[in-house]
Amino acid sequence: MKKNFKLLDFKPRNLVLILGMCFSTALAIYNNFLLSEIIDILSKGGETFKTVAIKGTFLLIVTICSILCSAILAHYLPLRLQLTKSVETAIVCMKKLMKMSIKDYNENDNGYFMNILTSNSATYGDLYSQVSVQLVANILCTAIILIVSAFISPIFLLVYLCYIPLFYLTIKSPSRILSSMQKVGLKTQDGWVSANKKVVDCKREINVNGAENYFEDYYKHKEYEFLRFITKFRFFQTITDKLPTLLSGIVQVIILIISSYLFYEGKILIGTIVFMFQLSSILQGPLSRCFEILIYKKVNESQIERLEEFCEVADKESEFKDLYVNKDNLVSMKSGKFYTDKNKTRLLFQGENLNIEPNSFTLIKGENGSGKSIFLNYIQGLLNKSLFEGEITLNKSLEEATYLTYPLLLVKGDLDENMFREKYNKELLDLLSIELENKEIDDNNINLSFGEQQKINLLRVLSRDKEVIILDEPFTNLDKETIGKLVDLLSKKKGKCSIIAIVHSNELDDLADNIFEIRNQKMEKTK
Repeated sequence: MKKNFKLLDFKPRNLVLILGMCFSTALAIYNNFLLSEIIDILSKGGETFKTVAIKGTFLLIVTICSILCSAILAHYLPLRLQLTKSVETAIVCMKKLMKMSIKDYNENDNGYFMNILTSNSATYGDLYSQVSVQLVANILCTAIILIVSAFISPIFLLVYLCYIPLFYLTIKSPSRILSSMQKVGLKTQDGWVSANKKVVDCKREINVNGAENYFEDYYKHKEYEFLRFITKFRFFQTITDKLPTLLSGIVQVIILIISSYLFYEGKILIGTIVFMFQLSSILQGPLSRCFEILIYKKVNESQIERLEEFCEVADKESEFKDLYVNKDNLVSMKSGKFYTDKNKTRLLFQGENLNIEPNSFTLIKGENGSGKSIFLNYIQGLLNKSLFEGEITLNKSLEEATYLTYPLLLVKGDLDENMFREKYNKELLDLLSIELENKEIDDNNINLSFGEQQKINLLRVLSRDKEVIILDEPFTNLDKETIGKLVDLLSKKKGKCSIIAIVHSNELDDLADNIFEIRNQKMEKTK
């Protein structure tokens, strides 16, 4: 499987950030070395105040530089990388979601995709910054501290080398528990996010249908299910987070005891005791971060796996690809049956020897629920392939067809925004009597009549220059005058492109080259 989300990435930008973090740590060590020098000078005596003042001024300058470098090089720049990568990942996932087949999209609920675009993408951005920059930098910083401690006394190096594996063994078990909990808990988070989205998106419909009590119980169930998981998860996370601090305190005491012994043996000065105590404190930072990052990576591997699985599914070729091979007709159905679901529990209709020619005008009729829209969605590859059983081939031009269907998608903004940056036909705008050029449109449809919504839909679809036009109930909510104008427009397009329309009325019968009707679970050609 192709890895879309690498965690260890040695790009030049990352290497620069790693060097910046190492420089920040080296400067912090040097800052404490200068402090130990001043302490030794004061403890020995004999130096003038001027000498101490000069060294103190230099120490102040180095301290300020150290703080600034820590803030910028060790914290801000890695954080900026994290946020940038999170946004880039969300954009990549959004693009893949747009290309994902409807079949695969329907395999998961909204909460799953919301988590992919928000929580999972943010976690990857965080992990990318931590593993590619912070982990490598903190390993190098730890090495720098170990080298410095070895120069002072091999005993200090030995203590630190014993401390590191002990540190790892102590936090290994809790991190495993967290990792397994995360894998199980992600589904409860999906359900909670879906519940939130459902209530927010359908607030008006819930009120209209008087379903407040039902959705309140539905929301509570999902909320408490997620609460049980997250409470247990946070408990183990807190224990795991606090262990490094506890171990660091222990090693600092050990270093202090050893330093005191060496001081009384006359092998080090008082300043060196302070320096080693501070060095132990500095070591806590990069060492803890190394293991914290490894724990965090382990705990969140399931989120990266989820992103990889999502991309693998999204990148799959359409299961309809092998059907788009017909070069003579738009649709050729030698024989076949359409069902309501992939398990084929109920037959919609069946048909034999049905062909739709290129540049023809085709009508599909039948009662509500007979399967007309299923047929249109299927030939465009917008359904599960297993809804059909039999022999059918399609023309590739159907993939690029312009399609009038429901529900209508609106965005908040003017008419141009709701054309999704596509140019619309000015003549068509006048023909449909659309007067929305200076009107702010709400994305929840409530400030447009059903007729205005239908006209926007028609304006979008008929303004596009495509080989195939598919219209699902084009006359819905239109007045007689507009219907008449629309019939005239479609008559002018006849023969210049392929038109397939679902209709219940007979306004287009005279224009049609083919009329297919679904009756008694059979699609038959009546014209």
